Amino acid sequence: MPSTGRLRAFKLLTTSNAYWKGDARNQPMQRVYGTAFLSDADLQAHLTQLEEARKRDHRKLGRELGLFTFHPWAPGAAFWLHKGTVLYNLLAGYMREVLFPAGYVEVKTPLVFNKALWERSGHWQHYRENMFIIESEARR
Repeated sequence: MPSTGRLRAFKLLTTSNAYWKGDARNQPMQRVYGTAFLSDADLQAHLTQLEEARKRDHRKLGRELGLFTFHPWAPGAAFWLHKGTVLYNLLAGYMREVLFPAGYVEVKTPLVFNKALWERSGHWQHYRENMFIIESEARR
């Protein structure tokens, strides 16, 4: 967009307050979230798409359908309930039927990783305070 003056359709989506560097002793800042398009039709199409996505949000539907739950001790890891485990296994079986004949192989990865991986991915800098950290002595 060469100029904001060409925008014809915009909508304020949400606002929120945050403290500078997350410290309540600092001055609050106002965050403003919005979206803008060249035409009202494009804006309305985008807003419709966002609403449809909200209706199909897997995090909401999974809880409502009794497929999985989350716990504060492991916020990024789903605890699969009975119905969810059945569905998970059915989907995994289907994927194996499709992918193995195409030449794909299956691997399993650990659930605990070295800090270096999280530093490389950028997660350490942004999410460290919410990560489960295991500290151990370095190997000799």
